[in-house]
This record gives sequence, structure tokens and C-alpha cells, in this order.
Amino acid sequence: MEAQIERYLTTHHDEEITELLNKPDEMLHVSVGLNPSGPKRTVAVRNEPSLLMARPTLELVKWDRSLWQAQKSLAEGPNLFLEAGFKLKHNCHVRFTSMPSSSSLREHGSKKDTGTYPKLDQLGMLVKVSGTVVRMTQSPKLV
Repeated sequence: MEAQIERYLTTHHDEEITELLNKPDEMLHVSVGLNPSGPKRTVAVRNEPSLLMARPTLELVKWDRSLWQAQKSLAEGPNLFLEAGFKLKHNCHVRFTSMPSSSSLREHGSKKDTGTYPKLDQLGMLVKVSGTVVRMTQSPKLV
């Protein structure tokens, strides 16, 4: 699966990876933004929203490793857009944008099927994220 992800990154996001390779600071913290529901959606990202919501830690590590491999393969290949002093970035991460909400990831069954209990194949997975933001700023100080 990681080979498919690397191929996807080198094919569809080669310009972004080349741009981050050309930055001179090798310890720079950089990210490549991916939209799993966007127009560049292929086999590598078809099931990715549900996998990311279910096992975010494992999936993000897998995508970050694939981004590192994509950097290496673009640096070793005949890339005409790399500058002379390019560096492989160690602090590189994949950042997913426009993720669907967890309610749209569920199967569209009848109202009776959408209970509060997870299905058997969802045991041990993150099923739903919900909550309310009460305050985003510091409360005013009265003197």
C-alpha cells in the first residue's frame, strides 16, 4: 500500500515536493496538503477518509513515510527543477484538508440501523467526533 501512496505523491504532488526540496533549510518543518475528496482522487486515497478517521495515528505515519520515500525517489530521478543545493527534509508531513464529517462516512441505511453501538468491524476504531466549543478567547478581567 505504501508503494501506491508513494506513486500517488510523486505523480500528483511532484511540484509541491520539488518546491519543499528546493528550500535550503533541511530541518524546516514542512507539510504537503492533500484533499482526499478532491479531483486528484485515485486508488491510493479512495478509502483514506474512513481509514484516517478510524486509525489516524497509524495512517498518518504511513503517509509521512511515503512522503519521505517520494522525496528520495524524486531526488534520485531525472528532475530538472531541483536546484543544486537541495536537501531532503526530515520534518515533512502530509496534511489532509477537506475531510468529510464522520456522519457522511457511515453507510446510509435506515434510521433503525444508525444506533449508538458500533458495528463489529468498527471495534477499536474512532467512530465519531463531536462536541461544542464554548469559549475561544480569554474571559474579560473586571477591575
